[in-house]
Amino acid sequence: LRFMDLAGVQNLPGVAIAGVLVGISLVAQGMYWLDQLGEQDFVFTVIAVVMIREIAPLVVGLLALGRGGLLILDELSRLRRGGQCRALDLQGIDPFLTLVMPRVLALALSVVGLTMILLVVAFASGYLMGNLLGVAGRTPVEFVAQTFATIGSAGYGVLPLKSLGIGFTIGIVCCLTALEERREPGAERALMPVGFMRAVLAVFLVSGLVSVL
Repeated sequence: LRFMDLAGVQNLPGVAIAGVLVGISLVAQGMYWLDQLGEQDFVFTVIAVVMIREIAPLVVGLLALGRGGLLILDELSRLRRGGQCRALDLQGIDPFLTLVMPRVLALALSVVGLTMILLVVAFASGYLMGNLLGVAGRTPVEFVAQTFATIGSAGYGVLPLKSLGIGFTIGIVCCLTALEERREPGAERALMPVGFMRAVLAVFLVSGLVSVL
């Protein structure tokens, strides 16, 4: 619960701002050019599918990495250096189940919830901007109905699966990086950038694999 507050609730302002920016830059501009060029239904479908299946999980994953993943890495690395992980192991308590899994689960659930919030904010802000520009072309009810229809059955499976996968991946990569035994000089100072780069690469890998499959 503490970590869901840190990685989820306290990430809400950043996710809301990102949702507004994505909505204005993608949805509203898409609606504007649709109004200019025609083919509204087809292009809107492309924009909605790309944002729902690709952009939203990636944006939230990167935000969660900065706010949650690196926090996991810092906490666990300090626990390892302080000997708490070894002490738990000597008491017969698995550090992985005690320290790692609660944080990974909290981060994964937070990413799913934040992704849904970002999508709602993005589509709402995009529609409002399109309405201000006079290119919305649909009532709010029609816009919402078309958006849900555009997602499709595959989208309803891909979105939560990708969000969960990205959250789990960030958590696991950061935890394993933090718990690695590093003996070379200066290794501890490089822990943050190493964990960050590993997690970013893993996020893009998981996102691509889920999209392909």
